[in-house]
Amino acid sequence: MKDIKVVISSPIDTNLYALLVNHLCLKEKGVSVSGIITLKTLSFKRINSEYKRIGSLLVVKILKKLFANNSDKNFLSKNMDNMISSLGLKQKSLKAFSDDHATPFIKVNDLNNFETITFLKMCKPDLVLSIGSTIIRKSFLEIPSIGVLNVHMGILPEYRGMGVTEWPLIEERANDIGLGVTLHFMDSGVDTGPIIKKQKINISDCQSLHDLESKYLIEMVSLMLDGVRMVRDKKLTLEPQKNNEIDMGRQYYSTHNRMRKLAEKRLIMFK
Repeated sequence: MKDIKVVISSPIDTNLYALLVNHLCLKEKGVSVSGIITLKTLSFKRINSEYKRIGSLLVVKILKKLFANNSDKNFLSKNMDNMISSLGLKQKSLKAFSDDHATPFIKVNDLNNFETITFLKMCKPDLVLSIGSTIIRKSFLEIPSIGVLNVHMGILPEYRGMGVTEWPLIEERANDIGLGVTLHFMDSGVDTGPIIKKQKINISDCQSLHDLESKYLIEMVSLMLDGVRMVRDKKLTLEPQKNNEIDMGRQYYSTHNRMRKLAEKRLIMFK
């Protein structure tokens, strides 16, 4: 049986989630990584696009990147360290992976520009594994023969958009809707594509949003690999999101620090 070809699309070269997914795909039988795409961190086009998406919160985001020891330090925990150690992850960048395995690599200003589309066509992927929340247009979405997989940090269709790790806590819906992740195919909408699988996260032992975020990362890596395996084994089942379900859900946006503190308070009190 011919290997399924995947392309990793990451927001930055050192994204821990992308590094883990790439590392595991390389170990997976019947799967080959045919290309890696990352974005240039501070290109004008990216800054402009991000400003339109999140406004003044972009300043906070940039400062965090500039003054963090590494781009994913906030995601690291004891459990995460143990996972990295057990998997034998050694490379600290996707470029290092591409050099070690002779995988085509490109760093671009925009996922939807001519340079990216040309590179993607050259890679001829069956799947693109989308890491991050950058908006992808039709010209990109149509290239992979099967589709673009994404793991959303929330339960769909109820919680679309950003900040959906905190909003179920803020709205006191952690018991009925729950906190978790959703594997889905991307379409031209915001988190509106067909759902493949949902996974709720046990938050009863979390004492901070830091604890919660480290759990999210572990589940997201696991769920993305589940999706790759389901495609490879031809066991994929899709649940299209109906218009009324999408309408009943809401699109959320990044939370202010005061709201994050409220979410953390409710997380600690959660039983």
